Amino acid sequence: MTGLPIQPIDEELQTLQREVQRLLGRCLLRLQQYEQLMKAIVAHHEISASGSPLESNQAERIADAANKTLGTLVGTLLGTYVTSGEQDEVAEPDAPDNIISFKMKMSLRMSAEDFDTTQNDLKELVLLRNNLVHHFIDQHDLWSLDGCRGAQESLVAAYSRVDQHFEQLRG
Repeated sequence: MTGLPIQPIDEELQTLQREVQRLLGRCLLRLQQYEQLMKAIVAHHEISASGSPLESNQAERIADAANKTLGTLVGTLLGTYVTSGEQDEVAEPDAPDNIISFKMKMSLRMSAEDFDTTQNDLKELVLLRNNLVHHFIDQHDLWSLDGCRGAQESLVAAYSRVDQHFEQLRG
């Protein structure tokens, strides 16, 4: 174990470390709220049913979205719900005449420029999430006062960015 202090941690450092933990938890909770909202959009932006009686695939869509990571959700969202004006709708074949069916799909069509901006913003959010979850303690020296202060600043900025994304998605 290298880098860990052998002497007792002073009270100021301990207080700063607790604040870093609180701020990190706050960021992760907001990311989870964002992810839940995105899963709901991915699962419910398209509804279809067929047969007699009508059987929906909605439970399957919800279960599928529930198991996706944020990065996978972003890829799905950008391919199905958020589209650029340049993409053509893919025509699906009609169901046979002897089967009752319906399909409803909502989408958000953007200009190519807005789509690219949104795509880049969402990739940045996934990278931010991955850094918070997997690399935060590698990027900040949480055993020093200055390291904890830097971590706090980083977490306040991260929360602001995640919250901005959340409010934008929530509309």
